[in-house]
Amino acid sequence: MALCITHLIHNTVPKPDDSLEQSIEAFTLKESDVFILLGGDFNGLDIGEVTERTGLTPLVIEPTRGANTLDMLMTSRPGLYTIRVINSPLNADHKAIVATTEGTFTAHNKTRTQVYFRKRSPDQHASLLRSLKNLDLNEFRNLADPQEAWNLFYTQASSRLEYYYPSRKITITSKDPEYMTPEIKSLLRRKNKLMRKGRIEES
Repeated sequence: MALCITHLIHNTVPKPDDSLEQSIEAFTLKESDVFILLGGDFNGLDIGEVTERTGLTPLVIEPTRGANTLDMLMTSRPGLYTIRVINSPLNADHKAIVATTEGTFTAHNKTRTQVYFRKRSPDQHASLLRSLKNLDLNEFRNLADPQEAWNLFYTQASSRLEYYYPSRKITITSKDPEYMTPEIKSLLRRKNKLMRKGRIEES
C-alpha cells in the first residue's frame, strides 16, 4: 500500500505537476497491484485533472468546508472504502473524512437539532387570499386607539399565519450538507415516503 498526502499553501494558484504523476508511476512499476491512497487539502486543484494524470478515483463528493469540497481522498481501488464526512473533533473549520472497509459507519459525534418551519404552496397562498377578500376593515377603522388597532391586526394576522401556514417540526443533523434546509429535507422525506409506496412513476 502506498499512502500519499498533499497539502497546498493558501493564496496560491495550484496546478498538478509531473512529480505526483511520476510518483504514482514509480509505485506501480515497483508493484503492479499496489494499492494507492492519496489524501489531503486539494484546495484549488482540478480533481478531474488529477484523476486524468494519476488514474486515481475521487471518493469525497460532500462539502468539507462550508459549501466547498476542499479536502479529498483518492484511491486506486474505489470499491474498497465507505466514506463519511463528519464534523472534525478538532477545533478546525474543515470537516473530517472517515474511510472504513467495514461497509458500515456510525457517527458517534453526530448531533440532531429539531427546527420549525412553515410549508408554503400555491394552494395555501390561494386559500389565504380568498380569506382576505372577506376581511372587514371597518373593525380596524372603528378603533380610536392605535395600540388597540395594532393588537387586533397582529392577532388576526397571527391567526391566519398559523391556520394557513402551520408550523412543522423536522430534525436537522450535523451530517446534513450545508444546502440542506428544513424545507428541502421535508420534501426529500415526502419523496422517499411516496417512493416506498410506489407512487412515483419512473421517469
